[in-house]
Amino acid sequence: MCESTWPFCGHAPEEKRYETEATKITALETDMSLVKQVVREHSEKIQKMA
Repeated sequence: MCESTWPFCGHAPEEKRYETEATKITALETDMSLVKQVVREHSEKIQKMA
């Protein structure tokens, strides 16, 4: 007998893991966008100094 309330026994932990990983991926995408923006701005400043 399944202890999970999820309709498919044993799948609730997998679903939670995918939700957690999706959240991490979204955070990484946000971080990368910020890094790209900073690199772009710094590159422009360095080119103006050259």
